[in-house]
Amino acid sequence: MQTTSKNDIKQARPLISGQPGFRSLSLSRSMGSPNLYVLLADWDSVKAHTRGLQRRATHVAG
Repeated sequence: MQTTSKNDIKQARPLISGQPGFRSLSLSRSMGSPNLYVLLADWDSVKAHTRGLQRRATHVAG
């Protein structure tokens, strides 16, 4: 499992929210494990989500 900080998510938010088909993003802290967060991204469709991930992977790799 990869550790992600709240700051990492703040930096990623503009990259995620700029993708076509993106609707919203929410971050919730676990009640039982205060260092554990759940990141929920809402997309128009699975296809939009997949395209967003592919674009992001290309951007990071390229």
